[in-house]
Amino acid sequence: MQLQGFTNWMSEEEAKQSKVKAHDEPVLESSTISARLVQLKHAFEKLNKKKKPAPPPVIKPEVNATGEHFCGSVRDLRHQSFVTTAKHALAST
Repeated sequence: MQLQGFTNWMSEEEAKQSKVKAHDEPVLESSTISARLVQLKHAFEKLNKKKKPAPPPVIKPEVNATGEHFCGSVRDLRHQSFVTTAKHALAST
């Protein structure tokens, strides 16, 4: 947003400067441009220091004890745990 504002301001100042004769006092001075660029640089640095969000965890398909694929969601993990517990209970009786 600030870059667009700087670009608009610069275009306006260049248009004003183009209307001024070569021997007249300049409308646009390099010190003014430098001061605006410093403000823009600070805004960019502040934005650049923000940490990027962590990528979402990748859930890889896995194979459970019965050879079935599951996506690793909480529901699937609970189901797998229940099935495994039930199989052990049946095997021990």
